[in-house]
This record gives sequence, C-alpha cells and structure tokens, in this order.
Amino acid sequence: MQVSIASLVRNEARQVNGYTAAALVKTGNYSGPLVITDDVNQVMGILNEKDLQKPYTLIIDCISDKPVVSVSQDIKEVLDIMAEYQADHLLVGEGEKIIGTISKQDLVVHLKSAVDEQSHVLHELAHDLKSPVAS
Repeated sequence: MQVSIASLVRNEARQVNGYTAAALVKTGNYSGPLVITDDVNQVMGILNEKDLQKPYTLIIDCISDKPVVSVSQDIKEVLDIMAEYQADHLLVGEGEKIIGTISKQDLVVHLKSAVDEQSHVLHELAHDLKSPVAS
C-alpha cells in the first residue's frame, strides 16, 4: 500500500535569504530547517543542523544538493531519497511551487503510528480467534 506524503508536509519552515540565514546561524537563533532564497525570493535549497556540521565559508556552501520531492510521492520513495542524499529534511513541491518541507522524523513518527495501529488490530484478531463467540 502506497501512502502519499501530502498529510505530512509542513509549511511553517522559515524562508530567509542567505544574509539572514548567516545571522541566524551565527547567533544560533533558529530551530528547524531554513528554506534559503536568493535576492529575488527564488528557493535555492534547504539548510538544517546536519548541513551546518560541514566546514564552510558561506551559508550557500552548506546547502547540499538535495532534490525537491513531489507532494504526491509516497513515503517509501521519499525515505529512499533521504537515504541516498543523507538528508533529514527535503523541500516538497507541487508543480513548480515549493509548498513546504518533510522531515525524516515526521516520517518515522507516522510509520510508528501505523505499525502500532496494525499491531493493535492483529492483537484483536488473535483474541477473537482464541475466544470465538459461542453460537
């Protein structure tokens, strides 16, 4: 069963230009991923804590080459892309427009919830099989 990432997309990621990003990183005054834009507000990429562990001179140097995933892609595809690019966050697009971000943590929480739900259903089925209703 394929499950789209649509319900997991966050659209509260902060969009900032490179100069603002540099100031935020320098002061440590940010949390979560930053969507980096150029001078005409075109999205250049996404920056998170993992990217900042690299040696850099400019903020732009920290933005690694990560693809934009489609809101219609399924969870497995997105996890495969995250693994390939060693990314904790990815930009999510719909057509040519960036609509938000998706994080590995959000995907893990969603998958854990799904596993817990399936486990509960299996336990109920097992119970019903062990003690069927007398007819």
